[in-house]
Amino acid sequence: MSLIREMKRKYLEYQFKRDKLNIIQEIPTDRFEYIIQTLIEQGWEIAAEYRHKDAWVLRWHGELRKGTSILKCKWKKDELGSIYGPERIIKSIGDDFGFGIRTLPEWSH
Repeated sequence: MSLIREMKRKYLEYQFKRDKLNIIQEIPTDRFEYIIQTLIEQGWEIAAEYRHKDAWVLRWHGELRKGTSILKCKWKKDELGSIYGPERIIKSIGDDFGFGIRTLPEWSH
């Protein structure tokens, strides 16, 4: 692994610990789309253009905002979807949609 990639990962891990962030990873595409749509219906605003999954080619990422809270959402064809943000919100999403949460990202490679 390159030194730059390793440094980016270490910094992201530092941010997770410092800001008390949690993550849900490996969300299947259909469930990911459903979660995003449900959160939008609950009052979250999408900060990037959101397109239906049929328009996604290889990847999509964006932010959902509600008040001062921000959720970062990412989908890649080979890694599925992930959502991370404040611990209390991610735990709630995990409970509501039946996903396990992690305190740090798990790297695929």
